[in-house]
Amino acid sequence: MYVSLSLTALGLDYYCDELQNDMHSKYKGRVLFDQLLSHGLKEQRFVSIYFDGEQFDMLSFRVESSVSKDIQEKCSTFFLDNPDALAKSVLSKPQQFLFKKNYYVSLAAV
Repeated sequence: MYVSLSLTALGLDYYCDELQNDMHSKYKGRVLFDQLLSHGLKEQRFVSIYFDGEQFDMLSFRVESSVSKDIQEKCSTFFLDNPDALAKSVLSKPQQFLFKKNYYVSLAAV
């Protein structure tokens, strides 16, 4: 499965066409989108859409409620490595602080 991470808070519809062009004939299957910057820590943070090798099948769009801990940690690491993007997200300053704190707390427990 491919995972798409964005460095802006712009919605999926903003970069979907460009991503389709980049993936054209290179991949076929579900693509997981982490929408942390545009949706925050809400249930809709992770969504997936099937890519048929040419375009996304928007009818296959679904909210992913059970994303593996490994993928969540890799996504969180990406955003922590890009603090400027996190600062421009829909997350408030307290939510950004808690996001960072909870991530490091969860790593300490491992």
